[in-house]
Amino acid sequence: MKHKEMKKKKGFKDYSRLLLLTICVAVFLYSGYQLLNIYLEYRNIGKTYDALLDAYVEENNGFHVIAWDELLERNPDVIAWIQIPNTNIDYPVLQGETNDTYLRHDIDGNYLVAGSIFVDANHNAPLQEPNTIIYGHNMRNNSMFSDLKRYIDPQFVEDHPYVYIYLRDGTVSQYQIVSSQQIDAYSDIYMVNLPNLDAHYTKIMSGNTLNVPFERDQSPMITLSTCATYDVNNTARVVVHAALQISGINPETEQMQ
Repeated sequence: MKHKEMKKKKGFKDYSRLLLLTICVAVFLYSGYQLLNIYLEYRNIGKTYDALLDAYVEENNGFHVIAWDELLERNPDVIAWIQIPNTNIDYPVLQGETNDTYLRHDIDGNYLVAGSIFVDANHNAPLQEPNTIIYGHNMRNNSMFSDLKRYIDPQFVEDHPYVYIYLRDGTVSQYQIVSSQQIDAYSDIYMVNLPNLDAHYTKIMSGNTLNVPFERDQSPMITLSTCATYDVNNTARVVVHAALQISGINPETEQMQ
């Protein structure tokens, strides 16, 4: 009887070990599958946007010269191209029917986890209104708008002071970065169609972490927005504000500062 009980206990232990091993192997395989998917997704992001640069952008004196006719033929929702030199921010800017249109879709409407850089769909005249809101994801591979988080570093601000917006008429607008802060996704800083910039200046400067001198006039501004963390349920956002400094730059004849 004792021998049978010991054999039964041993059999139960063997079964438990086998079950535990099976679970561990399953977890390992699932984790490997997830990591492979993440790797493929990020590789796809790089390939997608590298292909756009290769297809539509040439370099001249530090500026992009963009083949607008061909780019707009591919997708007329492209309203601009954004570049912050010596960062990863170098993308076409789109505006969809809603803010979900390009949240997880590329320029061709295909699913892409990084989505596109896009202007708030509620803007009637983006880049002409007092303030234009531009969104981009915060990706783990530092693509899209991830570099915005680096604007808490004064040296980074000094080394990357300008945002360049390439317009469909072939000109470039230079914006000076003047403010960076962390806010909630439901902040009224995201208000669209401002009547003027006076109240907006007060809001963005109240939480500003930068010390950049600039003249507060009524020049149009842009607000660049990304998630503060990788947690999709976290409503914290990083926003960087930039004021229009020079417009009408000809990228084919002028030198970037």
